[in-house]
Amino acid sequence: SLVGYPTAIRKVTIDSEKIDVRTEQIDDFDFDRHNLSVNEYLKKHITFFLNDIISSTAYDIDHLAFLAPGFSMTAETVYKLKIPIKIIGTLLNNRTVGAAAKYLGVSHRIDPRVRGTVLKDLVLQIMINIYHGDEPFYPGTPEYGAMDLFIGRIKKLAGPFDKNNKIKNILDAVLSSMYDAPPEDWNAVLPQNKVIK
Repeated sequence: SLVGYPTAIRKVTIDSEKIDVRTEQIDDFDFDRHNLSVNEYLKKHITFFLNDIISSTAYDIDHLAFLAPGFSMTAETVYKLKIPIKIIGTLLNNRTVGAAAKYLGVSHRIDPRVRGTVLKDLVLQIMINIYHGDEPFYPGTPEYGAMDLFIGRIKKLAGPFDKNNKIKNILDAVLSSMYDAPPEDWNAVLPQNKVIK
């Protein structure tokens, strides 16, 4: 990945029957990592980068606009959307899952184990998991349940304004990115699809 986390190198072998994907990692490189492993060091950096983006949504739109090219957005788009970005950013940075659930009218259905989690921390963990290729929040986990409820409620609220299903599709993608459907990301043997002529 462009952020360097994790240090995955994919080796792909293709034959007539299957595609074999194997993942190796770089265990060392000549750089002062402050006594951290390579992955710990790189995870620390991506966490800082993502946290900087999320914090900027609430507290520093100009800094967010400066960072925008790093996450495939333009500064102009950030300024154009600054009001909704600031509202969402304030909620992410300052509210717990329980408080957001109360605001959205679904608090009675939120698992108590996740109520005290700050939304920013949950979103940050989901994003880091996506980069790592390890999405452990399966249906049935408290984190997945909370996001499923939030997304369901937001879809209902946004429905009248979502004529082309763009918001729905984005929200569905967010929810599906929380867990890994088989096969495994790191090592997999996939069947070779036969081409019909």
